[in-house]
Amino acid sequence: MWNGFNDQVFALYHQGNYAQAVEVGQKALDIAKDTFGLEHENTAQAMSTLGMLYYANGDYAQAEPF
Repeated sequence: MWNGFNDQVFALYHQGNYAQAVEVGQKALDIAKDTFGLEHENTAQAMSTLGMLYYANGDYAQAEPF
């Protein structure tokens, strides 16, 4: 399930749909936390991706914690 959301995030990002990618990225992060826990590499990847998406969307304050 996480993989599908993660793939969708990158597809939206490459299409330039940053705001929509952020929404899906947050869902991917929530799923990763619930499925893998906070210390898993997939959760770390989801966090990093979400930070990148916030940055690409110009939301630097939201990107900073990631």
